[in-house]
Amino acid sequence: QKRRAASAPPASPPSPKPRVDKSAEPGEHPLVAFGPQPVSNDAEFGLLIDAGSTGSRLHVYEWPKRVFSTLPPPITHPLTSELWTKRRAPGISSLADDPKAAAETLLPLIEHAKVLLRHYQKDWHRFPIWVKATAGMRVLAHTPRRAIIEEVRALLLSDKNPFHFVEADAARVISGEEEAGYAWTGINFALGHLLEDGTGSGTARPTRAGGIVE
Repeated sequence: QKRRAASAPPASPPSPKPRVDKSAEPGEHPLVAFGPQPVSNDAEFGLLIDAGSTGSRLHVYEWPKRVFSTLPPPITHPLTSELWTKRRAPGISSLADDPKAAAETLLPLIEHAKVLLRHYQKDWHRFPIWVKATAGMRVLAHTPRRAIIEEVRALLLSDKNPFHFVEADAARVISGEEEAGYAWTGINFALGHLLEDGTGSGTARPTRAGGIVE
């Protein structure tokens, strides 16, 4: 029998060149975004705060403006950089006796986002912000857990936060199953296992996806 040659896995797209913010002050880290330029001058950004047990991490993401002429619309490929991440300790769950103080530990992260997005200040009110609390908050009793989340929501609705707090559920404690789902999706996306052609857009068919232990 003739042996069929194994098909080679799809080649990964070449790494894009970083885009450097040349207006950074002397001694300041330049802002670097990996990926294509937005399709218009109006960049789209979103902010996610991962409120873990030992600290909270801010992640700022950029994606091309959702303008398309075909259906179904193309998959948006979010872009980020390690310079767009900041960690703040302690975790909000460690301040269960003072829910307001717990919420205010997120203020330095919001201030960091304002610095990163200083060139887009007129659009801050459009950029959504989410807070996803994980294991540290899940183990708290219902009353202190709810009190902290209510204070976080109040903070995000106040004038201390210039970004778009969409709805109450944009700040909440997520389940372990949801957290594991995000981990599975993130790892397989980074490995190129969700999109068959490896281009960063297309129809997701996870035939090569791998499992994870969370």
